[in-house]
This record gives sequence, structure tokens and C-alpha cells, in this order.
Amino acid sequence: HANESGESFELVFKKDYLYIGMELMQTNLNDMLENTKQTSYVFLIDIIYQIAKGMCYLHDMHIAHRDLKPQNILVNVIEIKVMNKVIQHAIVKVIDFGISKIEVGSNPETTKNEVPYGTVAYMAPEVLKSKFETITMCPFEADVYSFAMVCSKILSKRDPFDGVYKMEAILERIEKGERPKLPSNCNELIELIQECWMLNPLHRPKFANICKRLDLIKKKFLVGIEVANAPYFGESNKNCHQSKRFQPIHNELPLVESSGEEIFGRAQYLSQIRKLCANKVKVLYLVGMGGIGKTTIAKTTLINVKNMYNASCFVECIESGGDCYTTSCNILEQFQVKEKPKDVKEAHKILKSFLTKNKTILVFDNIKNQSQIEDVVPMDDIFASNGSTLIATTRDSNVMKDCGKEIYKINIEELDEETSMKMFITHSCGQKSLPIELVEVGKKIVRACNGLPLSLKVMGAFLREKKRLRCWERALQKLKRGRKLDGDENNSNYKIWKILRVSFDNLKVEEKKMFLDICCFFCNDVCPQGMSKERALRIWVNNQNNILEHEMEFTLNTLIYQSLIKLDKDGIIRVHDQLRDMSRNIVEEEMEYKYTRINCSFIEIPPNLFYKITTLLELDLGGCSNLTMLPNELEYMTSLKILNLQYCESLRSLPNELSNLTSLTTLYMEGCSRLTSLPNELGNLTSLTTLSIGRCSSLTSLPKELDNLTSLTTLSLRRCSSLTSLPNELGNLTSLTTLDISWCSRLTSLPNELGNLTSLTTLNISWCSSLTSLPNELGNLTSLTTLSIGRCSSLTSLPNELGNLTSLTTLNMERCSRLTSLPKELGNLTSLTTLDINWCSSLTSLPNELGNLTSLTILNMMECSSLTSLPNELGNLTSLTTLSIGRCSSLTSLPNELGNLTSLTTLNMERCSRLTSLPKELGNLTSLTTLDINWCSSLTSLPNELGNLTSLTILNMMECSSLTSLPNELGNLTSLTTLNFERCSRLTSLPKELDNLTSLTTLNIKGCTRLTSLPNELGNLTSLTTLNMEGCSSLISLPNELGNLTSLTTLNISWCSSLRSLPNELGNLTSLTILNISWCSSLTSLPNELGNLTSLFFLNTEGCSSLTSLPNELDNLTSLIILNMEGCSSLTSLPNE
Repeated sequence: HANESGESFELVFKKDYLYIGMELMQTNLNDMLENTKQTSYVFLIDIIYQIAKGMCYLHDMHIAHRDLKPQNILVNVIEIKVMNKVIQHAIVKVIDFGISKIEVGSNPETTKNEVPYGTVAYMAPEVLKSKFETITMCPFEADVYSFAMVCSKILSKRDPFDGVYKMEAILERIEKGERPKLPSNCNELIELIQECWMLNPLHRPKFANICKRLDLIKKKFLVGIEVANAPYFGESNKNCHQSKRFQPIHNELPLVESSGEEIFGRAQYLSQIRKLCANKVKVLYLVGMGGIGKTTIAKTTLINVKNMYNASCFVECIESGGDCYTTSCNILEQFQVKEKPKDVKEAHKILKSFLTKNKTILVFDNIKNQSQIEDVVPMDDIFASNGSTLIATTRDSNVMKDCGKEIYKINIEELDEETSMKMFITHSCGQKSLPIELVEVGKKIVRACNGLPLSLKVMGAFLREKKRLRCWERALQKLKRGRKLDGDENNSNYKIWKILRVSFDNLKVEEKKMFLDICCFFCNDVCPQGMSKERALRIWVNNQNNILEHEMEFTLNTLIYQSLIKLDKDGIIRVHDQLRDMSRNIVEEEMEYKYTRINCSFIEIPPNLFYKITTLLELDLGGCSNLTMLPNELEYMTSLKILNLQYCESLRSLPNELSNLTSLTTLYMEGCSRLTSLPNELGNLTSLTTLSIGRCSSLTSLPKELDNLTSLTTLSLRRCSSLTSLPNELGNLTSLTTLDISWCSRLTSLPNELGNLTSLTTLNISWCSSLTSLPNELGNLTSLTTLSIGRCSSLTSLPNELGNLTSLTTLNMERCSRLTSLPKELGNLTSLTTLDINWCSSLTSLPNELGNLTSLTILNMMECSSLTSLPNELGNLTSLTTLSIGRCSSLTSLPNELGNLTSLTTLNMERCSRLTSLPKELGNLTSLTTLDINWCSSLTSLPNELGNLTSLTILNMMECSSLTSLPNELGNLTSLTTLNFERCSRLTSLPKELDNLTSLTTLNIKGCTRLTSLPNELGNLTSLTTLNMEGCSSLISLPNELGNLTSLTTLNISWCSSLRSLPNELGNLTSLTILNISWCSSLTSLPNELGNLTSLFFLNTEGCSSLTSLPNELDNLTSLIILNMEGCSSLTSLPNE
């Protein structure tokens, strides 16, 4: 390398001696600085930059210098005279590799009380510390620290910590935050140096990043920005020694899994599966090796075809087979089935009934054997169902051989080389092509990845920040070496693991530890509910000394950035099963990791000695699904404050000795589904503040002794579905603030003593479907702020005493389907801000007293299908911001007084199918931003006054099938961004005044079958990005002015069967990415100007049966990824281009 000694040398053999001739250099950096009185900043920054480039090369080659200092840097100073001015230029060489170390980086070394390497003033603190204690460190980060010290010498001409020579004294100063003083002439350079000498090695930048930043700083000086040619000296930066706030560096990183995943090269499979679904295939399964993309195809298919079915679900199969009952409930929940099964047998019955009545699609991902499906949804039920489809993904082509019925198998093949390259470039560069110097080595890396999407994604992410030829060549060599080590070329796991291992080996030690933790402990086969990012960070922080949460989060983000893990939309950590299996193999097979990790899912009975750690404060056994018992020795953990037994599904009983844990404040037992009883001794845990025994579905009763838990503030009995009653003694828990008994579906009554819980602020009794009444004593809970009784479907009335809950802010009564009336005393709840009576389908009227709820901001009354009218007094709710009366299908009119709700921002009236008109007073709702009147199929007209709603941004009128025209005044809605007229099938024209809607971004007129033309004025909607005209079957032409919509990205004119031509002006839509003209059966040609749509990546001409040719200009669509011409039966040839 140009900045390393030995770039050019000569070997001469003479007699018995070997002579090495090397380049002669003028001086070393230390002497140059001592002998130079003054020089320019540009000159000094160039020297710093060249040192960084030399160190970057060493680190790329996995070499740590370990003694970087000015004496080990040689300099040639060259002077050039330009226009009577002497310009200095330096050539810099890093030398002296006597104590350097090769093959560094993958596994930081442990040092034990030995003399550290390097020169004391330039040593990193962790190197200094290694003399006094055993530590684990990486020499790369130590080199970065030494580089910062060299920079300080260059800028100040003074040695770091000048006059201090003892290791202990220098280390003490460093740990207190003291650093050498720096000039203040260049803030960016000072900031970079300060990052390089940070105390925590993980926070120091890498040399690749340092070089980029120095290059920018150097260019700024060269073009005269900031302090061009300033002298090297200046005032000291007063804050130079202060600790810099840690900031993550992955700014462009999407840390949460996006909704859509890559489907490179998979269009043919998606199309094939869609056709099979359209042809009512019963069962099909996708077969392919791990990492081939089966799950991505399955998930994308589910999104693409779910509109063909009434219901859909996605089931992620786990290694152990999982709990059939839990899986069944998960499917029913995705199907939005209200009924809750009590056991597996009932779940099968409900599922069978649902499949019989509905057309469904089920996806079972990563099945190992057919029983994983059969135990939940028998195949016979699938084949007997009403048009349902089952899709399964598997690595084993024989897994469905015993099905005994006709099924379809699709073999998922590796990506071809061209598609592989596209995917690799996307993840490594994020651009259309590789830098020219990386093209050839990039092709070789892609070939080594064998067309496996996971390999391409991980390798691309691994090389994303290493766009240097030598780094890519080194990665390629590792891949090649890995291929030779496969052993069994037929074992697809080992093929892909060797590729993925390259990325793993490059991780720092803390990153490796975290990654192995995730793969061993936090996958769904160990944590069935998934491990959230927040909980994982808490576990890591609690198990390490002197570590901050943001430091662990930075490490976690690095793993995401490397595409080794991802976060889903709910913040749950996810890892591909191939990466998981590779990591577990590393733990099981390699001595370095063998005794550092153990997979919780293998634990059945933990060793008794484990429980004799008397100082332990928190014990987390959550997700130990094979744990059958806790030993009596648990009593020794007298300091324990938190005990987590969540989802220990095999645990059948708890030891009485738990009563000795008198320091315990938190006990989590949610999901211990085989526990049939709790020991009476739990009543001795008088320090307990939180007790969670939710989802203990086999519990039939609670011990009365729980009344001794007088410190308890939170009690969760959620989904204890076998409980038939609660002990009266719960009324003694006077400190209780939160009580959750939701989903206790066999409870028929509540004890009157609950009225004694006067500290209670939150009471959740939703889904208690057997409750027929509530005790009057609930009226004593005057501290209550939240009461949820939703889905208590057997309740026929509410006690009047609820009117005493004057602190109540939220009342949820949704789906109390047998309630016929509400007590007028609810009008006393003047603190109420949210009232939810959605789906109270037996309510015939509302009390006028609801008009007294002047603090109310949200009122939800969806699906109150027996309500025939609303009280005029609702107009008094002047604080209301959201009113939802959708699906109130018996309402024939609305009170004019709704016009008084001037704070209203959202009004939902969808599916009020008997409403024939809207009151003109709605025009007074000038704060309204969203108005939804979808499926109001009896509305024949809209009031002109709607034009006054100038704050409106969203107007939905889908399926208003009796509307024949729209008021011109809609053109006044200048804030509108979304306008939806879909399937307003009697509309014959649109008002020209719509051209005033200059903020509109989405216009949907799909299925407006009587529209024969569109107004030319639509061309004025220059903010429009999406225009959907699908199924406007009477349209015979489009206005040329549509060519003015230059912001348009999506244009759908499919199924416009009367359209005979497209305007040439569509060629002006240069932002267009999606154009769908499928099933326009009267189109005979396409305009040549479509060749101008250079941003287009999706073009669909399917079913254009009259098209006889395609324009040659389509060859210009260089961004095009998907072109669908299926069913263009009149096409006789394709363009040569």
C-alpha cells in the first residue's frame, strides 16, 4: 500500500546473505514536527489522512499495528513552487510491524496481567488496564485510540500527557475524562479525534469511516471552506476532554422490518400460485432449501391473493411442533372469530365449522412433518371446505407424501445470476450498478452465493460499508475456503452456513455474544410470544456490569444493519431459521462458545445449586417450555425481587417454599397452562406488588390466602378460562390499582366485595362472556378511571350505581350484544373522555342524559344496528373530536344538532345503509379532517354545504350506489388529499370544479361504471400521485390533460373495456412507476410515447386481447422489472428491441 513501508523493495542474494533494499525516507513524523516551526492546516490534515489510509489498509487485511506513534511514521516533504508560492506536499509511510498481529478482528483476545504492548503515552486505556487485570479487547479499537493521540501530537506538537510516564497515572487521567488539549480551528476534525479517543472501544469509529470524514475535511480546506490555510496552533478547545454523548452511526438504517420484502426473480412463482388459487386449488406446498425465499414468496402470495378469500392466516411452525391449542386459537384470532374455544377439541370443531362456511387461505410456514398441519387443521377439512386453500412451505419434498389427495408441489429454485446480481447490488450498494472496480469480484461473490436470497442479502449487507476492492477480494477468498470445508456437498445447510459464517466471523465479540443470545434464547421456539427489543435490552443490561442500555441498543442495531436479524412492526426480534440453526451449531460444536451459551428450550429441571445464589435479584425463566418443576431449594433465594415463569407450559405445580421469598415484589406466571392450583403459601408474599397469572387456563380456583397480599397493586387473571368464581377475600386487597380478569369466560358472577377496592383505577372484565350481571357495589370504586366490560355478551343490563364513578375517563362496552338500554345515570360521568358502545346490537335507544358528558372527546357506536335514531342532545358534546356511527343500519336520519360539534375532526358513518340524506348543518363542522360515508347505499345526494369543510383531508364515499351526481361545491375542499368514489355506480359525470383540489394526492373512481368521460380539468391536479380508474367500463377515452399529472406514480386503468386508445400525453408522466392497463379489451395499440416513462418498473397489459403490436420505444423503459403480457391474444410479434 502507498502508505505502508515495503511498497517497493528489492531482494539481493550475495553469498550467504539476503539484502533487502527499501525506499529511503527523509525523516520520521516526530522529528519533522520538532523541526518545523509553522505549517498549514491542509498540509497537516493531509498527513493525518495518509496515516488513516495506511491503517485502514492494515485493518482491511486483518492486521493490527499495536504501536502506532509519530516515531513509527516516516515522512518525505516535497516542496513545489507555484506562482511564486512554495507549496508543501508530504508522502507518509507507516512502519515497524515488530509487534503487529495478523488475523485480528474475529475473536478479541483475553490478556492476563502481563506487560502490555506499545508506547505508554499512545496506549489505549484498555491496553493499559491489561497490566493490572484480565480483560477482553480488540487491537483494532486500540489502534484507533493511538491514532487519535498521534493526531493530537500533529496539531499541538506536544506528546500526550507530557511529563507523566507511569501507566497507572495515565490510566487514571484517561478514566476521569482528561485528554490532550486540541486547537479549536476546525470543529469537524476536533469532533472526529474526540470520537477516536473515547473511553469505550465500541464507540470509536473504524478507519474506513475515519478516511471518509478526513477526505471531506481535506476537500473543504482545499476549496476554501471554513479555515483555509489556518496555522496549526490556536486556542484550546475548552470542551475537548468532556465525554461526548454517544450517537448511533447507522443513520440510513431501517430498524423495523418493512411490510414488503424482496421478491427478486420470483414473479413467475407468484403468478403461478395466484392462478392456482384462482382455480380453487385445495393444497399446494413450496419446497426448497433453507434461505431460498419460500417464506417471502408465501407472505407475498398471502398479500396478493387474500382478496380472493373471506379470511386468511399465517402460521409460523416451530421446531418442537408447538401447542396445538395455542396455534388453533391463533388461527381463529386471525380469522376474526369471536368465539373462544376451551380446549383443542372445541377449537377443531370451531375451525371445521368456519372452513365449511367460509372461503379461507391458510399458510403454514416451515413444516417439518405433516402432523404439524393435521393436528391443527385436518386435511379432510381442507378438502371438504368451501373453496379454501392451504399453502405450506418446507425443505422436505416428501413431507406431504401421505396426504392421499391431489396436491400441487412447486419446487423453488435458486435465483439466476442476473437476478442474484440485482439483489446483491440492492443490499450492498442500494444503487443500480456496482462501482466499476468492484464489478468482477462482485460477480464472483454472487456466484459463490449459489443463488440463495438469504446469502445474497447477508453478504450484501456485510460488504455495504466496505466498498474497497481488497475487502471484497478477502470476502471472496473466505467464501472459497468455506466451500472446500463443506464436506458434504449435498447438505444444503452446510452450503449456506459457510456463506453466512463470513458475516458472523467479522462481528466484534459483543456483537457475537448478542447474536448467539438471540439465536439460542430469543427465537420463537423458546419464546412463543416473541422477544421484544425492550425486554431483550433489559435482560442484557441487567446481566452485565457497567453497561448502558443505549450501548446494547447500538450493538443490536449493528446486527440489524448487517441483515443478521430484524425487528417486525411490533418490535419483536426476528431471525431467519438458517441463521438460528448455524448459530446453535456454533455453540454446540465449537469449544470457544460451547460453555458460554445454553438453549433454554432444552431445560427440564434446572440444577439445584443454581437456586442457592442468595444474592440474585431477578430470575428470568420465561419461555422454558420443558421446565416441569421448581425445586424446594428455591427458598434460598431470599433476596429475589423478580421471578418470571411466563410460558413455562410444562410446569404442573409450584413448591410451597415459594413463601420464603419474602422480598419478592413481582411474580409473573402468565402462560403456565398446566398449573391446576396455586399453593396457599403465596399469601405469605407480603411484599408482592405485581402478580400476573394470566393464561393459566387450567386453574379452577384461587386460594383465599391471597387476601394477605396487602401491598399488591396489580393483579392479572387474564384468560384464566377455567375459573368459575373469585374468592370474596379479594375485597381485602385495598392497595390494588389494576385488576384484569378479562377472558375469564366461565365466571358467572363477581363478588360484591370488589366494591371495597377503593384504590382501583383500572378494571378490565372484557370477554367475560358468562357474566349475566355486575354487582351494584362497583359504584363504590370512586377512584376508577378505566372500566372495560366489552364483549360481556351475556350482560342484559348495567347497574345504575355506575353513575357514581365520577373519576371515570374511559368506559368500554363494545360488543355487549344483549344490552337493550343504558342507565340514564351514565350522564353523571362528567369526567368521561372516551365512550365505546360499538357492536351493542340490541340497543334500541340512547338516554338523552348522554348530552351531559361535556368532556367526551371520543364516542364510538359502530354496529349498533337496532338504533333507529340518535338523541338531539348529542349536539351538546362540544368537546367531541371523534364520532363513529358506522354500520348503524337502522338509522334513517341524523339530528341537525350534530352541526354543533365544531371540535369534531373525524366522522365515520360507513354502512349506514338506510340514510337517505345528510343534514345540511354538517357544513358547520369546519374542524373536520376525515369524513367516511362508505356504503351509504341509500344516499341520493349530498348537501352543498359540505363545501364548507375546508379542513377536510380525507373523503370516502365508496359504494354510495344511489348517488347520481356530486355537488360542485366539493371543489372548495382545497385541503383534501384523498378522495374515494369507488363503485359509485350511478355517477354519470364528475364536476369540473374538482380541478381546485390542488392538494389531492389520491383519487379513486374504481367501478364507476356509468362514467363516460372525465373532465379535462383533472389535469390541474398536479399533486396527484395515485389515480385508480379500474372498472370504469363506459369510459371511451381519456382527456389529453392527464399528461399534466407529472407527480403521478401509480395509474390503474384496468378493466376499462370501452377504451380504444390512450392519449400520447401519458408519455409526460415521467414519475410513473406502476401502469396497469390490463383487460382493456378494446385497446388496439399503445402510444410510442410510453417509452418516455423511464421510472416505470411495473407494466401490466394482461388480457388486452385487441392489442396487435407493442411500440419499439418500450425498449427505453430501463427501470422495468415486471412486464405482464399474458392473454394478449392478438399480438403477433414483439419488438426486436
